[in-house]
Amino acid sequence: MKRNRYREQKKDKRRNFPEPEMWGLYHTISAWIAPRLEEFLKFYAPLATPGNLADEYGDERGNLEWRRILRKMKYSFECLSAYTGYRPEDDQAKIQEGLELFVKYFRCLWY
Repeated sequence: MKRNRYREQKKDKRRNFPEPEMWGLYHTISAWIAPRLEEFLKFYAPLATPGNLADEYGDERGNLEWRRILRKMKYSFECLSAYTGYRPEDDQAKIQEGLELFVKYFRCLWY
């Protein structure tokens, strides 16, 4: 018994995070991403419109579309970080859309 406890303590010391964070890793990742998307939306989104959106919609309208996309991404990650059980189907579709947009525009999240 002592041996197992010692082994677990030693394993915990090697990690930089608690083990329960691994049980629902998408909750942990979502909780980390959501506030950062919020800050990006506030401070950097007005300055950094992806080129394809600016080309398609023009500078001003492209930026409005970019912020709309970021809000959808943020909503998805907020829902996933606070996920506690069943969600209505319309939320599932919104969450999936936000995640797909995150994948599509992942490399555009820079300034």
